[in-house]
Amino acid sequence: MVKVITFRGSTNTGIAVAESAEKNLTRVTLELGAKDAFILCRDEDIGFAVEQIVFERLIANGQVCCTSKRFLIQSSVFDEFRNKLLRALSSKRMGNQLEKKTDIGPLVNEQAAIKAED
Repeated sequence: MVKVITFRGSTNTGIAVAESAEKNLTRVTLELGAKDAFILCRDEDIGFAVEQIVFERLIANGQVCCTSKRFLIQSSVFDEFRNKLLRALSSKRMGNQLEKKTDIGPLVNEQAAIKAED
């Protein structure tokens, strides 16, 4: 018997998982709506955190449902974090994704571009 189900994904699929699990009173943990949080506290390595954020947010040009989209940064390190993040992002190159020098390529379609711009 399954004791716990964890799921990260869409709300509709999460509802289906929860409804299925309730039949056996299986515990469920859901992270829904693709708003995954990245939490940074003052005792963490800020440089490493920035490297990880830049890496995961640029995979597939940011079009991955299971990467962080909300960033919760402890106020005492926010300025340092922001400055390091802006420096890291400003060094990235946009262009043709088929060229090795490109870090950020096009989005999947016009609707995705409009959503990103908003």
